[in-house]
Amino acid sequence: MIAALLALLAAPTVTPGEDAHYHLDNGLEVILLHDRRAPLVAVRLRIHAGSVDDPRGRSGLAHVVEHMAHEGSTHVPREQREMLEYLLSAHANNAETGFYATEYYYTAPAQATEHVLWIEADRLGFVRSQHGAATLDAVRRIVINERRERAEQDPFARLEIQALSALFPAGHPYHGAVIGSADDLAAARIADVDAFLGRWVQPGNATLVLVGDLPAETTTWIERQFGGLPGTPRPPARKVPLVRSTQERRVAAEQPIGAAPAVLMAWPSPALDGDGDAAADVLAEALERGGFVRLARAEAPAQVAEFSATQRSLPNQSIFFVRVIGRVDATPEGLVAEVDRVLARVAAGGLDEPALRPARLRIARAHRSASQDLQDRADLLASEAAAGKPLGGSTDRDEWSAVTPEAVARLVREVLRPEARVAVLAEGER
Repeated sequence: MIAALLALLAAPTVTPGEDAHYHLDNGLEVILLHDRRAPLVAVRLRIHAGSVDDPRGRSGLAHVVEHMAHEGSTHVPREQREMLEYLLSAHANNAETGFYATEYYYTAPAQATEHVLWIEADRLGFVRSQHGAATLDAVRRIVINERRERAEQDPFARLEIQALSALFPAGHPYHGAVIGSADDLAAARIADVDAFLGRWVQPGNATLVLVGDLPAETTTWIERQFGGLPGTPRPPARKVPLVRSTQERRVAAEQPIGAAPAVLMAWPSPALDGDGDAAADVLAEALERGGFVRLARAEAPAQVAEFSATQRSLPNQSIFFVRVIGRVDATPEGLVAEVDRVLARVAAGGLDEPALRPARLRIARAHRSASQDLQDRADLLASEAAAGKPLGGSTDRDEWSAVTPEAVARLVREVLRPEARVAVLAEGER
């Protein structure tokens, strides 16, 4: 009787029909957001482990584990799950692995919510020791084929892998690619998979997000399906050492990407939500949407035919990328010089308030637009919770709105210096 009373007192108080953010006794974080515009529910299970948690010599293991979980769990074999997905009209069923998280997600009719929760709970608690070497061999072939398609046959993905490998030393979690090296993938064993699952894939290291037309019984179903899974406190995050470059590194691309020359540049940049992260977002948007072309034309005849920039915001340390494709008669060295001229102008204040205002507005508008899609909103909520932010997106929008021309200029002067970067240079095909 006393034990039952204590359990009742410990249970989260969640009113059906209201939004909620709470934890189960086993540590599972739960976020519920009601949106009744359509009779659909987005379910997203985020495991707080990704490629940064790959053991040394086993790069790509987190991605392999994602695929192993897709092959079925103890009570939901893959064939049964796929039949259920068809019968329930569940769609947007997919998974992805990043540097810091692995995510599994569905969008399904509201009446399928309980069944989807059952599938995800079994995936969270009952994949370890479920598969053998034969399944791992099949998954390995799939992942190696993905690597071939995404990282080897995509010319710009090859440049990015070269840039990350040069910018971050061997053994650093950002070195190379999330998908891993071919040698490490070949070396993975089922014991590696089960060890990864045992350490990282458990309720205390996971966040469950549901967004949509949530049935009144949703919290009861969550407790029923997930509450009995054993959980331990979230393992300490792997330390990611900061990289500080003091000398530019120029690397020749392994092969041309086309008739025109191209250059990919990468800098270590401010961490997610750190000082300068929002400025990097705004700078990338402003340059990509006309700022680069305007500043380049003011200096000399343009060699760059196509320009793009992005701040890949990550905990600990981010990466700022610039990619340029030149005119056919240009040279990689000429492209680098043109980028440097433009960045020098930005450092001197070349992007003023009229240039930054539309960039800030476009970023905020894109953020709001993303939140209109149920699954995108679930992703945003999971990301905000992982970063310890208030849920709802207002923090990010406030940070972008506060970016000033001086903040952008300071970022270029202090972070996007030539000596701090890696540049991968691709000659055009001759």
